[in-house]
Amino acid sequence: MKVAVDRRGFGKLVCTNSVAWITENRQIWCQKMRDLKTLREDWVEREREEAKLPSNSTDREKVEHFFAMYQTFGPRLEETEAIFGPERRAHLTEIQRRLQRLAEWQQTHAG
Repeated sequence: MKVAVDRRGFGKLVCTNSVAWITENRQIWCQKMRDLKTLREDWVEREREEAKLPSNSTDREKVEHFFAMYQTFGPRLEETEAIFGPERRAHLTEIQRRLQRLAEWQQTHAG
């Protein structure tokens, strides 16, 4: 079986079935690359939008943002509770423990 290389560097097997297979896989690969490029561009745009957000939000705004996110992601959390629930609770417990230690440290060092 012979392999020919076209000017773009893609190999083509000199066999009718193989040429169709390579062409189809090349199209799939090209679509995946376009999807990846779109994902990267969208990610950069999201980072730009995030940078515009005020970092000194009020507590009320932060709570409102949390509930907006929970409204979006809450159903997914409930769907995966059986799988990831214990791990999530362990992480939340650890976060609460750290926040408690921080509060205690702030009280002792508040001066």
